[in-house]
Amino acid sequence: MDEKLTLFKNLGKLMSLSNTEGHAKTLGLEVVDVEIGKVVMKLHYHNDLIASPDTGVIAGGAVTALLDSCAGFVSITTLEPMGVTATIDLRIDYLRLPAPSKTIYAEVEVVRTTKYVVFTRGVAWQEKDKPLAYATGNFVNNPMSPAMKQMLFGNTKLVEHLPPRQGIYQAVELISEAISKEKLKQAREQDDANLLINFIPYARLLGMKRVEADQQGRWLFLMPPAQKLIGNHMIPALHGGAIAGFMETSAILHLIMKMTVDHVPKVVDINIDYIRPGLLKPTYSRCKIIRFGSRLVSMEVICWQDNEAEPIAKARLQALIDKDLSQLNS
Repeated sequence: MDEKLTLFKNLGKLMSLSNTEGHAKTLGLEVVDVEIGKVVMKLHYHNDLIASPDTGVIAGGAVTALLDSCAGFVSITTLEPMGVTATIDLRIDYLRLPAPSKTIYAEVEVVRTTKYVVFTRGVAWQEKDKPLAYATGNFVNNPMSPAMKQMLFGNTKLVEHLPPRQGIYQAVELISEAISKEKLKQAREQDDANLLINFIPYARLLGMKRVEADQQGRWLFLMPPAQKLIGNHMIPALHGGAIAGFMETSAILHLIMKMTVDHVPKVVDINIDYIRPGLLKPTYSRCKIIRFGSRLVSMEVICWQDNEAEPIAKARLQALIDKDLSQLNS
């Protein structure tokens, strides 16, 4: 087997078996197959990923993280000389909701690799002939330092000696406490989105909170720093999928709080621009409704850490709701 392909196959095993705390382990991502320019990964279903307790459907942010991880991994397989990548932008089109209790797969291939940018496209599915989501992503090509390359080769040579990873996935149990119409109404009447967060396992996984920004009554969403959110342990930096999931969940919660809806809105598509690295520090988001029609709501989300004027990411998304939008609050 080609030495380079062997290296990446071992790196895939390392990602799947390593007990290092991070977002990939927290989500339960596993590398299934590696080729130069094509990678398949899977996401095991477990309770922490659920966005709708009443249906058991997992969060779109978890699917985004799967596709982002798969795209980032496949990007490095095509770099000459070897390098590392970071997400420039990512677009996800959600075609259908995933079925509860079933594993989700993602396959991403490199479309083109240039001196500075890697272009990818991919698909997520549970049944191969019924795609759940399509993704296109662009990644910056960064050179790999000699020290990083030495560490990579050293770690991948140890992969055959790693024991199976233990305690990754919780047993799937029926969640009896759903987000009822009464809970939605209570959260809106008390203007307290944290009442909803407490019933959304995926939001709890991210550690999300709604916090008051200033004395003018403006509210922000907060994602506190945690080891389980890390994507790059060397910086350390937040996983791009964690940032995307935080922004998408913020938008959904914002929409629920602003509208008289009795269900969790469905995101149709999301476009994320990654502007600068998200470091391991408190991360904030602010949401804005741009336009609403009879079925679709267009939204923008800005995400930052130290200064709102210096965002780490921006997102645009379309959400589908099944309610008269004349009841929208400002």
